[in-house]
Amino acid sequence: MISAVLSGGLALMVTSAAAQEVACSDPQTQTDMNICAAEAAARADDLLNAEWRVTQSFAKARGLGEVLLEAQRAWLGFRDAQCAAEAARYDGGSLQPLVHANCIERLTLRRTDDLRQFREP
Repeated sequence: MISAVLSGGLALMVTSAAAQEVACSDPQTQTDMNICAAEAAARADDLLNAEWRVTQSFAKARGLGEVLLEAQRAWLGFRDAQCAAEAARYDGGSLQPLVHANCIERLTLRRTDDLRQFREP
């Protein structure tokens, strides 16, 4: 089975079997590194989505749901543009998916923390 990990308009196609065989604690090839980075970006996105549900509920209860939603949409546009720019330096090369996925993971984890802090006094 083939699955696509999509981020910012870039797609990394991997076979499910290949993804299961990669030891992300010690990737040995560029392809392995790309697969592991895509998996890490997907995990970061899962964390962001979980935090979003909690923070959006908090914001709605205080009449801030729309302003937070607007900020989140703007952030998504920023993240995707920033990561596309970072990866563009390696356009067409095997390093491009790794750079892109690492950027997605890094910025997504930062945003998750920002959302968590939004709920703090």
